[in-house]
Amino acid sequence: MGDWQVAKHLVELYGGRFIGILQPVLYFSQTRVDHLLAIYPTLLSSPPELRAQFQAVYPLVERRMAEDGGFHNLVPALDVDEYVYVDFCHLSPNGNRLIAAQIAKLIGHD
Repeated sequence: MGDWQVAKHLVELYGGRFIGILQPVLYFSQTRVDHLLAIYPTLLSSPPELRAQFQAVYPLVERRMAEDGGFHNLVPALDVDEYVYVDFCHLSPNGNRLIAAQIAKLIGHD
């Protein structure tokens, strides 16, 4: 959260509007992954330390976001019955379209 707070301060110092967003990752998504598991059968478990880091840190960040306000949790934004990931965190064109639509709503351009 410290990085976001510094970024927010800098953006606002120069007259901008900061929008902090917690990005979705495959480890927390309720979406289709069979296409990835066919290619990378250990995607959800390997490397185990990466998944463990996300599972340890994301709940802490989500808690801090709830306390602080002004930050947006887009983790559930990709809980759809579509193919939206190309790996654990990078998105397909479908995924990018969904996230872009959510960001447009946040900034008032929907």
